Formats: sequence, C-alpha cells, structure tokens
Amino acid sequence: MKLIQDQTIDFINDFFVQNPLSQLSILATYESTCRILTPLSCNVQDHVKKIKSLSLEDHGGEPSLESSLSIATAILGNGEKNPGLAQISTTKEVLIVYGSLTTCDNSPIYKTLNLVRDSKIKVSIIGLGAKVFVLLNSQLFQIITFVKQNRATQKLFKLSLIIKFQ
Repeated sequence: MKLIQDQTIDFINDFFVQNPLSQLSILATYESTCRILTPLSCNVQDHVKKIKSLSLEDHGGEPSLESSLSIATAILGNGEKNPGLAQISTTKEVLIVYGSLTTCDNSPIYKTLNLVRDSKIKVSIIGLGAKVFVLLNSQLFQIITFVKQNRATQKLFKLSLIIKFQ
C-alpha cells in the first residue's frame, strides 16, 4: 500500500507540473460502492493529503467499476443536460488503477459503459493484478500496455509492472 501511495503522490505532483491548468478528482471504490475522496480541483495539497491518509483497514470489500464510472461520468459531465463540473471544451479522461480480480456492480455495467462512450470520456486502465474480463472485452477502454505521452502515467505503469512480477 505504501508503494502505491508514494507512486500516486508522485503522479499527482507530476500531473500538475505537466498540466498546470487541469483539475483532478480522486475516487475510491470499495464495499460495492464508489466514494469521492477529493472533489474536482487543482489543489495539489488536498489530493496528496488525502492519499497519505488512506489505509487498507479503512477500505475493504469488493470494488465496483460501474459505480466508479457512473460517479466519474457525473463529475465530468455527460452532455448538455448534465454538463458536470468539467468545462465542455476540456478533454475528459479517467485513469483507473485497478488491483482487484472482480467487480461487484449493483446494475449492468454495459449501460454505464455506453454512457461513458457517449460522454466522450477516455478511460485508461492500469491493471495491478490479473486480467479482468469486462476490462479486456469492452471497446470503450484503452488498456495501457505502454505509455509514452505522460511521464507521470509512466511511473504508475512501472509500478504496476513491479507489483505484477514480484
């Protein structure tokens, strides 16, 4: 957990150095739900403080990809009727760092995946564990195998390789 926290903090710091006008929100999924840990903002200190405060004991149970994507879509906006907090002219991206072998969803995930696609939200995944069927078989996800564009994402990807091969 400490290694993931450290790499996530490095990612947050690098993200704002490379994207000073961008905003970030951190969500956590456990107990079949998703919770907003930090609201969409450009306040690096708030994001880092929240990541440092996390522990495994506080967040047990099954994750829910459907709930996570629903909340992320609501935050980023899914069209003119629900513009969300992100501006219409911005690029909307979700980066999922996923370590579970399962997803425990309360409603069908494919409806949510269609909403994500229709909202023009790019979803990238860094898998820390084994392959998960729904992540591999959805046309909506870009599974990260090698990332050249962003140094911050490269660090998290290297972390996933370290964890995978140890």
